[in-house]
Amino acid sequence: MTDKEIIRTNGFKHFMCWRAVLKSDSLSTPARLVVDPSMSGLNLILAKGSNNFVKINSILLRNRCRRYVWTRDVSKLYNCLVLKDTALPYGLFLFHDSLDSKIPPEVYVMTSAWYGVVSSGNQSGFS
Repeated sequence: MTDKEIIRTNGFKHFMCWRAVLKSDSLSTPARLVVDPSMSGLNLILAKGSNNFVKINSILLRNRCRRYVWTRDVSKLYNCLVLKDTALPYGLFLFHDSLDSKIPPEVYVMTSAWYGVVSSGNQSGFS
């Protein structure tokens, strides 16, 4: 089944709320679109789980005793977390390039983990 069919046939669809955030002192991204899952109440119904990042000190100490250690840039972690097909209907958002309220927006889907969704941190532990 294609992504579009999975989304179309799912009984429930969740659309993420987004807004523009301006940061005039930023050279790379003075304006960016951000998602706030709390606005739709999504974070209220998702399981947060436990915070595994507190174990970082014990992981660092344990790795000092090993001959080889593999590392990764955590800042890009969420972009690498590809969602399962069954999660796609819950990560929809509406957008149109013109941002004109008179033009109907198109439906888009985020295929990787969202920043700000409470369950994303624990999803990273299974990647």
